[in-house]
Amino acid sequence: MSSLSTIPQWQGEVQKHLPSLSLPQARVVGLWSYAMVFTKSSGITQVSNWLANVLQCPRGRLRQRLREAEYEASAKRGARRREVKVEECFADLLRWVIQNWQGKHELALALDATTLGERFTVLSISVVYRGCAIPVAWHFLRAKEAGSWQEPLEALLQSLQGAIPVDWKVLVMADRGLYAPWLYRAIQRLGWHPMLRVKEGMSLRAVGEETFRPIGERVVRHGRRWSGRGVWSEQGTPREGTVLVRWERGYDEELAVVTDLSGEEAEGAW
Repeated sequence: MSSLSTIPQWQGEVQKHLPSLSLPQARVVGLWSYAMVFTKSSGITQVSNWLANVLQCPRGRLRQRLREAEYEASAKRGARRREVKVEECFADLLRWVIQNWQGKHELALALDATTLGERFTVLSISVVYRGCAIPVAWHFLRAKEAGSWQEPLEALLQSLQGAIPVDWKVLVMADRGLYAPWLYRAIQRLGWHPMLRVKEGMSLRAVGEETFRPIGERVVRHGRRWSGRGVWSEQGTPREGTVLVRWERGYDEELAVVTDLSGEEAEGAW
């Protein structure tokens, strides 16, 4: 089947799964995403050139149509122009990803912060699937912008509320640079399970112990692991749960993770 005949079908799928988009918006998003798959590029020049060849239409007109899709409503031509509010699509994107999910009703979400040169920092939530990360929610910040990430990260988590059936087990993972007590609590409020990497120097008092000591001291050799319940503390804020520490061969340092899962569940998820 030719691309010319399948593009409208894909645009229909986009409209069906992202109902917050208007029909014109869904059509443009369909064009963009379809071309990106075939060109393996998101650059507007390569995408518009490929689409112009397939659709047999003027490149300049098509390029302008794609560009206008990114504009704010006030910058578009016409009286009824709307801007795309991507945050309204996040929950629907997640529903689309898990619609045909096969296997156990378990899902791993990854929180990440990526810096794009010196211009932007992108906070994102992605579905982890077979070694890939499928972004379903994101927020752009100016690079080196002062301020806490608490508000945008909590908003991203809230935007996905209700998208996953309540009987699913959801793990939310993040690297140690993102750990914060408020993030741990925000994940729990959604009925999900935090599985957050922490710094090895964080203090831990395991069950049965009287004093706190650094988490990293639990494992001092490659190939070893430790897990147990206890109270950990960072910046004077104590939390109670399960701690897992591993030092895999070939790595320079331990990996320490905190979670509210039991030790048995956490080891299995690891």
